[in-house]
Amino acid sequence: MKITYFSNSHPKFFEAEYVHESKPGKYIADFIGYHAEFLCYVLNKDYWRILGYDQNFIEDIKEIQDGYESYCQIVRDDLIKQGKYDEAKLYIYDKEEETKSIDDKYNWLIESIANLNFERYSNFANSVFLNKDSNLTTYQKMLGYEIFYNDFSFGRFTSQCEFVCNVTDYTKRKEMFESILRDEDLGFDALLNNIEKIDLSADIGFHYKIEKFEDLLNLVIYKMVETNDFIKKCPHCGKYFYPGTSTNMIYCDNISPEDSSKTCGEYCKYVKYLNKNRNDEATKLYKQIYNIKANKYKRTKSESSPNGLLSLKRELETFTASGSEWKVAVKSREKTEDEYISWLKEIKKNTLIGNVSKISK
Repeated sequence: MKITYFSNSHPKFFEAEYVHESKPGKYIADFIGYHAEFLCYVLNKDYWRILGYDQNFIEDIKEIQDGYESYCQIVRDDLIKQGKYDEAKLYIYDKEEETKSIDDKYNWLIESIANLNFERYSNFANSVFLNKDSNLTTYQKMLGYEIFYNDFSFGRFTSQCEFVCNVTDYTKRKEMFESILRDEDLGFDALLNNIEKIDLSADIGFHYKIEKFEDLLNLVIYKMVETNDFIKKCPHCGKYFYPGTSTNMIYCDNISPEDSSKTCGEYCKYVKYLNKNRNDEATKLYKQIYNIKANKYKRTKSESSPNGLLSLKRELETFTASGSEWKVAVKSREKTEDEYISWLKEIKKNTLIGNVSKISK
């Protein structure tokens, strides 16, 4: 799927291409996610991603531009030495012009989204696309929305649409197929195996040309309703996101507001881990006992006895093995958490008074 969106109203002709290849047999999830992610970018007002740039590109743009400028200079000088002057002109890079062009697109996009009835689109997305929490399809939800709000204009757009088929690739594959058939030295079984590897299907799709940003957004909405797609809202940062095939995904992959080195999903998992360690009595007891036994064994190591006291080593290994068995038993509900804690307290008591515990499950 290739969508070309352009506007002659922009001071400099603005064009952004959103490309998606649709091939026979490819999972529909790929096709769905393309539109869902775009809608999320708009709802989050993530302007750079709408324009096709990721956050790393924007942060490193000066370094990237300097590197590309140096590369163009080297290639251009080499082509001039070879007398290829016309080809050298293709590597003239104007960094200031590119920066201005990117800024123009960014500012124009902000203006385009500002002209939308943003509250209306947010309300529609929340009502129709947010969470797959019922057996209703997005189409059924959209019908309910239109009837309730008396608003029947979503999913309508004006565009020029062309059917596209990559005939060149198809022709090449067909010629390869015919050359195999003509190979008399190829055994019949080998010939069939080679035929099976050749994809004779041609890439197909539609090419849309859209003049208004709102029409592009309505096209995306139409495609999402058509493919029965849903989005989610991250409970941590509040941004919309597309979970893909991970229907149980709760948090998004955006950078966490509290920690720029982690995504929301990673950060919340980390906080949950810290809280569990702080509040989990069994975990505290286990760590206390393990540290006591490990340090006790460590103190018996020396240059003359690098392996330490083997009885203490076996005691530590037996404890960790039994602890693992207890955790499995609690998880499978063969034992209770309270029974596990009682066992740990008994081990800790015997360890502290210097007795070698008889460890058993």
